[in-house]
Amino acid sequence: MKSLIIITPKAFREKKFLEIMKKINENNYKIIGMKLERMDMFFLQKKVGKESDKNNAKKMSDLLKTPTMLIIIEGKEAIKFGKNLEKEYGKENIHISTSESVAGYEIERFFEKKEIFDY
Repeated sequence: MKSLIIITPKAFREKKFLEIMKKINENNYKIIGMKLERMDMFFLQKKVGKESDKNNAKKMSDLLKTPTMLIIIEGKEAIKFGKNLEKEYGKENIHISTSESVAGYEIERFFEKKEIFDY
């Protein structure tokens, strides 16, 4: 089973990235895809909202400057593991695929086939 984990800019600013990576490793999930990117406006508007007030514009501008880590994990109950991470770290720090079908869609949206490893 595969799942997509997105570690948000907020998690990077709060230095939670390494904690999350450690949990993935400790729970024996195989990382088959991983990349650092900037969020695009489509994703930001979906997460932050389309309001155009000053605070929201500042928040979106800050998010575009900070990296987002996209990670594909593979292993037994990967979706459940992701949900547990989200509960522990909060939705503002981590986004996870909510089901296998959603994971498939999200992985396809963010990764090219050549960026996913089978080892």
